[in-house]
Amino acid sequence: MLAADVQIERYLGHAPGTPPVLVFESDIPPSGEGGIAGTFVPDATEFPTPGDAAMWVRWGTTQKTSRGKPIYLRNYYHGAFWKGTHDTVAQRQVTQLNALGLALQTGLSVSGVTYRRAGPRGAVAQNHAAGTFITTRTLKHRGKRKRVTQSEVDKLRDFFLTQLEKSTLGPLLGP
Repeated sequence: MLAADVQIERYLGHAPGTPPVLVFESDIPPSGEGGIAGTFVPDATEFPTPGDAAMWVRWGTTQKTSRGKPIYLRNYYHGAFWKGTHDTVAQRQVTQLNALGLALQTGLSVSGVTYRRAGPRGAVAQNHAAGTFITTRTLKHRGKRKRVTQSEVDKLRDFFLTQLEKSTLGPLLGP
Protein backbone atom coordinates (compact mmCIF):
# COMPACT_ATOMS: atom_id res chain seq x y z
CA MET A 1 0.00 0.00 0.00
CA LEU A 2 2.89 2.38 0.76
CA ALA A 3 5.76 3.04 -1.64
CA ALA A 4 9.37 2.20 -0.85
CA ASP A 5 10.19 5.83 0.01
CA VAL A 6 7.68 5.69 2.92
CA GLN A 7 8.88 4.07 6.14
CA ILE A 8 6.74 2.56 8.89
CA GLU A 9 8.33 3.67 12.16
CA ARG A 10 6.05 2.08 14.78
CA TYR A 11 2.55 0.99 15.69
CA LEU A 12 0.65 2.23 18.74
CA GLY A 13 -2.59 0.85 20.21
CA HIS A 14 -4.70 2.52 22.90
CA ALA A 15 -7.54 1.34 25.11
CA PRO A 16 -10.80 3.29 24.78
CA GLY A 17 -11.24 6.15 27.21
CA THR A 18 -10.06 9.64 27.93
CA PRO A 19 -7.14 10.03 28.30
CA PRO A 20 -6.25 7.05 26.12
CA VAL A 21 -4.04 4.40 27.73
CA LEU A 22 -1.29 2.81 25.62
CA VAL A 23 -1.79 -0.98 25.50
CA PHE A 24 0.30 -1.98 22.50
CA GLU A 25 3.47 -0.60 20.96
CA SER A 26 5.69 -2.09 18.31
CA ASP A 27 8.85 -0.35 17.18
CA ILE A 28 9.56 -1.88 13.80
CA PRO A 29 13.19 -3.06 13.44
CA PRO A 30 15.52 -1.33 13.06
CA SER A 31 14.50 0.62 16.17
CA GLY A 32 14.34 4.41 16.02
CA GLU A 33 14.51 6.40 12.81
CA GLY A 34 14.27 4.45 9.58
CA GLY A 35 11.72 1.67 9.98
CA ILE A 36 10.75 -0.82 7.29
CA ALA A 37 10.00 0.55 3.85
CA GLY A 38 6.71 0.18 2.05
CA THR A 39 6.39 -2.41 -0.71
CA PHE A 40 4.06 -0.73 -3.24
CA VAL A 41 5.78 -0.51 -6.63
CA PRO A 42 3.94 1.86 -8.97
CA ASP A 43 3.62 0.91 -12.61
CA ALA A 44 4.45 3.29 -15.46
CA THR A 45 0.95 4.86 -15.40
CA GLU A 46 0.80 5.56 -11.62
CA PHE A 47 2.29 8.83 -10.41
CA PRO A 48 3.13 10.16 -6.91
CA THR A 49 1.03 12.89 -5.32
CA PRO A 50 2.39 15.94 -3.43
CA GLY A 51 3.51 15.44 0.17
CA ASP A 52 0.34 16.88 1.74
CA ALA A 53 -1.97 14.64 -0.32
CA ALA A 54 -3.41 11.55 1.36
CA MET A 55 -5.69 8.56 0.91
CA TRP A 56 -7.95 7.29 3.68
CA VAL A 57 -9.85 4.40 5.22
CA ARG A 58 -13.08 5.07 7.11
CA TRP A 59 -14.84 2.75 9.54
CA GLY A 60 -18.50 3.09 10.48
CA THR A 61 -19.56 2.59 14.11
CA THR A 62 -22.84 2.17 15.99
CA GLN A 63 -22.23 5.34 18.02
CA LYS A 64 -23.92 8.66 17.29
CA THR A 65 -23.10 12.27 18.18
CA SER A 66 -25.28 14.24 20.57
CA ARG A 67 -27.11 15.49 17.45
CA GLY A 68 -27.77 11.95 16.21
CA LYS A 69 -25.16 11.92 13.43
CA PRO A 70 -23.08 8.74 12.92
CA ILE A 71 -19.53 8.65 14.26
CA TYR A 72 -16.85 7.46 11.85
CA LEU A 73 -13.25 6.48 12.54
CA ARG A 74 -10.78 7.54 9.87
CA ASN A 75 -7.07 7.03 9.18
CA TYR A 76 -5.12 9.02 6.60
CA TYR A 77 -2.10 7.65 4.75
CA HIS A 78 0.39 9.73 2.78
CA GLY A 79 2.29 8.28 -0.14
CA ALA A 80 -0.70 8.05 -2.45
CA PHE A 81 -0.32 7.51 -6.19
CA TRP A 82 -2.78 8.69 -8.80
CA LYS A 83 -3.79 6.98 -11.99
CA GLY A 84 -6.10 8.24 -14.72
CA THR A 85 -7.18 11.60 -13.33
CA HIS A 86 -5.07 13.63 -10.93
CA ASP A 87 -7.61 13.24 -8.11
CA THR A 88 -8.13 9.46 -8.20
CA VAL A 89 -6.11 7.07 -6.02
CA ALA A 90 -4.48 4.26 -7.99
CA GLN A 91 -6.87 1.28 -7.95
CA ARG A 92 -4.20 -1.10 -6.66
CA GLN A 93 -3.74 1.15 -3.60
CA VAL A 94 -7.52 1.32 -3.05
CA THR A 95 -7.63 -2.49 -3.08
CA GLN A 96 -4.85 -2.63 -0.49
CA LEU A 97 -6.57 0.05 1.64
CA ASN A 98 -9.74 -2.06 1.63
CA ALA A 99 -7.74 -5.10 2.74
CA LEU A 100 -6.25 -3.05 5.60
CA GLY A 101 -9.70 -1.74 6.52
CA LEU A 102 -11.10 -5.27 6.71
CA ALA A 103 -8.12 -6.54 8.73
CA LEU A 104 -8.49 -3.77 11.33
CA GLN A 105 -12.28 -4.22 11.41
CA THR A 106 -12.17 -7.99 12.01
CA GLY A 107 -9.05 -7.81 14.18
CA LEU A 108 -5.34 -8.54 14.08
CA SER A 109 -3.99 -11.22 16.42
CA VAL A 110 -0.65 -10.48 18.08
CA SER A 111 0.68 -12.93 20.68
CA GLY A 112 -2.81 -14.34 21.26
CA VAL A 113 -4.49 -10.92 21.70
CA THR A 114 -6.85 -9.60 19.00
CA TYR A 115 -6.72 -5.86 18.28
CA ARG A 116 -9.52 -4.07 16.40
CA ARG A 117 -9.92 -0.50 15.16
CA ALA A 118 -11.73 1.46 17.85
CA GLY A 119 -12.25 5.10 18.73
CA PRO A 120 -11.23 6.96 21.90
CA ARG A 121 -14.69 6.57 23.48
CA GLY A 122 -15.07 2.89 22.67
CA ALA A 123 -16.65 3.13 19.20
CA VAL A 124 -15.82 -0.17 17.47
CA ALA A 125 -15.49 -0.49 13.68
CA GLN A 126 -18.53 -2.22 12.12
CA ASN A 127 -17.81 -1.68 8.43
CA HIS A 128 -15.19 0.05 6.33
CA ALA A 129 -14.62 1.96 3.10
CA ALA A 130 -11.50 3.22 1.33
CA GLY A 131 -11.55 6.61 -0.33
CA THR A 132 -11.03 6.60 -4.08
CA PHE A 133 -10.20 10.30 -4.29
CA ILE A 134 -6.99 11.96 -3.12
CA THR A 135 -7.50 14.42 -0.30
CA THR A 136 -5.65 16.41 2.33
CA ARG A 137 -6.21 15.86 6.01
CA THR A 138 -8.10 18.63 7.79
CA LEU A 139 -6.48 18.77 11.19
CA LYS A 140 -9.00 20.79 13.13
CA HIS A 141 -12.74 21.44 12.87
CA ARG A 142 -13.14 25.19 13.05
CA GLY A 143 -16.91 25.46 12.98
CA LYS A 144 -18.85 28.12 11.11
CA ARG A 145 -17.07 31.26 10.07
CA LYS A 146 -18.10 34.52 11.64
CA ARG A 147 -20.00 36.77 9.27
CA VAL A 148 -17.97 39.95 8.63
CA THR A 149 -19.87 43.25 8.66
CA GLN A 150 -19.21 46.12 6.25
CA SER A 151 -17.99 48.34 9.11
CA GLU A 152 -15.35 45.69 10.02
CA VAL A 153 -14.24 45.58 6.38
CA ASP A 154 -13.99 49.39 6.33
CA LYS A 155 -11.92 49.42 9.56
CA LEU A 156 -9.52 46.83 8.17
CA ARG A 157 -9.18 48.73 4.89
CA ASP A 158 -8.50 52.03 6.70
CA PHE A 159 -5.95 50.37 8.98
CA PHE A 160 -4.20 48.75 6.02
CA LEU A 161 -4.06 52.00 4.04
CA THR A 162 -2.72 53.90 7.07
CA GLN A 163 0.03 51.33 7.57
CA LEU A 164 0.85 51.41 3.89
CA GLU A 165 1.20 55.21 3.90
CA LYS A 166 3.59 54.97 6.89
CA SER A 167 5.73 52.38 5.15
CA THR A 168 8.46 53.03 2.63
CA LEU A 169 6.01 52.16 -0.16
CA GLY A 170 3.69 55.07 0.63
CA PRO A 171 5.47 57.72 -1.47
CA LEU A 172 5.75 55.29 -4.38
CA LEU A 173 2.01 54.69 -4.50
CA GLY A 174 1.07 58.34 -4.89
CA PRO A 175 -2.11 60.05 -3.62
